[in-house]
Amino acid sequence: MAKTRLKTDAVAVAVPKTDQEAAEYVMTIGAHQRELKMLEAAVDEQKSAFDQKLMSEAAPHKQGIEDCAEGLRIYCEANRKRLTNDGKVKTVDFEHGIVAWRMRPPSVRVASVKAVIDTLRALDFTRFIRVKEEVDKEAILREPETVAHLKGITISQGEDFIIKPNETDLEQVVG
Repeated sequence: MAKTRLKTDAVAVAVPKTDQEAAEYVMTIGAHQRELKMLEAAVDEQKSAFDQKLMSEAAPHKQGIEDCAEGLRIYCEANRKRLTNDGKVKTVDFEHGIVAWRMRPPSVRVASVKAVIDTLRALDFTRFIRVKEEVDKEAILREPETVAHLKGITISQGEDFIIKPNETDLEQVVG
């Protein structure tokens, strides 16, 4: 029988050798976090300025589209009977494009869900009430030993290594 030998990959990073060096690593991470935060803030500022410029340049075009669309809708509604050949067609082909009337699928809006459910129950219209079943994960976490043997349920928990330099409010999470 051959021996199995487990190898770990060589670490390609420098590792501190003393507590003082470890403290300096924490300080260096804090410095990198501050620089990264400043770069992210600069990018956010540039994005915001670009977005505002784009929105101001796009505004007249959006307004032009809305105005033309509303005018075209009013014209087509006023001439709908003629344009649709008395309702025989729903699409009108103009020289530069089409306009069309389409029925949206029906939708249901419920103002007060509880009140409507109570009314449906009172009228014995329970066929209009859906009961949703789902696994209660919070209950499982309260009693993990009860369901630990069940197939399909796995309870897992990991551990993170946290580095939090004093100078920043940021944490560096490893793992």
